[in-house]
Parts: sequence; structure tokens; C-alpha cells
Amino acid sequence: MVEPTATSTYATRPSPLSGETHWTLQDGRLIQQRGKSRIVHPLSGLSRMTLLPAKARRPHPCVTLRFGRNRVMIPAASFDRRRMETHLPTYSAFVRTLAAEAAAVSEARFVLAGAVDRRSPLIWAIALLGAGAFGMLLTAMSSAARSIGLSLA
Repeated sequence: MVEPTATSTYATRPSPLSGETHWTLQDGRLIQQRGKSRIVHPLSGLSRMTLLPAKARRPHPCVTLRFGRNRVMIPAASFDRRRMETHLPTYSAFVRTLAAEAAAVSEARFVLAGAVDRRSPLIWAIALLGAGAFGMLLTAMSSAARSIGLSLA
């Protein structure tokens, strides 16, 4: 198990209407605290950790953790009184510590969102078009559809 460090606590205000949320890694547990509300998630129950990188529509990265049916989102941005501000150095240190501790105690899948193989839909489209052409060829070769076969040729 990874030793807890000084960066094992992270705080942000994920919404302008909500209070500040604190996430703490302590003894193999992720503790989420907002105001008086406190939710404890054991890292051994983590099934998936997804990193959503910053893009044009979402300028700040975010991590989604799935504990069975429960989902926890930890954003890198925080709402200030007038604008959003990024806590990227403390956020990245916290996420690295979280990933290291989760890898040590659980069988979670670690996913980078947006890293999908973009060739597979193209391969499926080519295969389906080829199967359709082969089916037309078989239909054209039958004796009942000789005129269709001649018109296609």
C-alpha cells in the first residue's frame, strides 16, 4: 500500500450553488465530505477509474470513480465568486496518489476517456458492405434471378 502523503487531501467547489467538497485518502478509503455530509468509499470496492482529459468543450480535466453503482466525480476546476479556477498541481498529485493506492488494493479498470479505437467502426462498415455485395452476388447467381444478375453486370 502506498504511504499517505501531504497531497492526499483535495478540496474544490464543483458547483457555484454548492459548498466546498473535500476528498481525503485515509487508510484505503476515499472520504468525500461536503458540509456536514460525509460519504466513505473503500478503495477495495473501486471498479473503474476514468480520466476525462481537458478538451475544447470541457477546459478542465475530471476523474470519474465507480464504486459498484455509486459514481464519484472529482473535477480539477473550482468555482470562485466570479470565475472558475484550476487547481491542477494539487489535483494531479491527488489523482496520482489515488490511482496508486487504488491499484494496490483493488482490481479496478483504469480508463482514459476519448482513447477509443476509431478504426473499428470503419472496419465494421467495410465488412457489412462486403457481406451485402456477396449476398447480392449469390442472389444474382440463382436461376430465378438471372435477369437481375445480368442487369447488375
